Parts: sequence; structure tokens; C-alpha cells
Amino acid sequence: MNDSFLSMFCYKRILLLCISCCLLFSCSDEIDKRDMYTFTGMTAADFIRSRPELSLFARLMDISQVSDRSQSTVGSLLGVYGNYTVFAPDNEAITAYLDEYYGKGNYSLDTIPEALARKIVNISVIDMGKKAPLKTTRLNSGFLTAATLSNAHLYVEFGDFGDGCTVRLNDQCRILRSDMETDNGCVNIIDHVIIPGPSTIPGLIAEIDNLRIFSRLLSVTSWADSLLEYRAYSYK
Repeated sequence: MNDSFLSMFCYKRILLLCISCCLLFSCSDEIDKRDMYTFTGMTAADFIRSRPELSLFARLMDISQVSDRSQSTVGSLLGVYGNYTVFAPDNEAITAYLDEYYGKGNYSLDTIPEALARKIVNISVIDMGKKAPLKTTRLNSGFLTAATLSNAHLYVEFGDFGDGCTVRLNDQCRILRSDMETDNGCVNIIDHVIIPGPSTIPGLIAEIDNLRIFSRLLSVTSWADSLLEYRAYSYK
């Protein structure tokens, strides 16, 4: 009889302990699902590296730092959980840009400074945070409210821009392939390196004929990047 009573007592203690544990965990903070996210396909970084026509952009994003306050590269950023929109210039676009920038061809990508890589790459990437990546099918003409990693707001317009292209960025870059989805965003392929648009001080200076040399000096010395922090939407 005593043994039975003892067994029942132990059973009740164990049962109460189990119930207490369940209540304790059920009342705890909800686990962030992002911490448990597992990629099942390609990240934006993987997708870019897999495309032969984006091989130059892939190399540049792996040396371009996200910001002055971070040692992480854009390539590593696009390889983790997030919601990123990428407008990646193809190899022809980057080659043409570097030819003009250096005033000659046959440059070595290994010698390109990180500041120049950042100029090309960071204006091409938008981190949407917890919001969904931008899709061209849902965009309206005008400035994007979300800024790029270089703190620039791209201007989008729609029309017939030739070769079946209907979307253009900053009055120059046509989107050749759009809305290619990855596990952490979407990638678009464009035909020019994005330069600051007329909504920025560097863009306004570039539009004035007798300031072309000054505009070039701003670009070479990286002062154009610093001036991106001061957008001038009210200028005409």
C-alpha cells in the first residue's frame, strides 16, 4: 500500500513538473523565425556568381564593403537572410564604364580599388529590411522610396526603350532581365553602371556642360559619393 502511494506521489510530481515546463516555454518570447531560416535554393549572391554575364559584378561585390562602418562585403551581405533588390550591370556595362573611367582598356580587375568597386556595386543594391523585395511589375514611375546601400534613390520610368526594354533607371540604365527571384530577394540585369541621378548634387553637376571637368574630378576623388548624403529633390 505504501509502495502504491509512493508511486502515485512520484507520478503526480513528474506530471506537475512537465506541465510547469510547458507553461514556462509557452510564455517565453516568440522565437524569431529568421534565426531558423534555411536556404533551399540560391541566394542573390549565388545567383549572381552563377551568371556568366555578371562575372565582373560578382568579383566587384566580393571586394566592395557595405559601408565605412562595416568590414563585411556586399557579396557576403547578399549571401545571408534578407530581402534584397539588385540591379546588376552586366559585363559589357562594367567594361564600358571602366574604359571611360580610366581612359583606356586592358585594365586589371585585381587592381581596382575598393572605393571604385563600392561606387559601382553599392548604388546597385537595395536592402528592403523586413519588407518584400521590389518587383518591377509593382513599381510606379518616379523615385524609389527605398535607398540603395550608397544612400541614393533611383528614378524609375517606363516606356519603349528598344530591344523590348520597358523599364529604365536614372534616365540611362535599361533593365534587360527583371525580377529573377532568389531565396533572399530578386536580381535584375541592367545595361549600364548606375550613376547618381539628377536628384543628387553630383547628378545635378554632371548635367551642367561647363562643369563636366569638375564633375569628373568629384568622381575620381570619391567626393561625389560623399555628396550623395545631401539629396536635393527641390532643384529644377
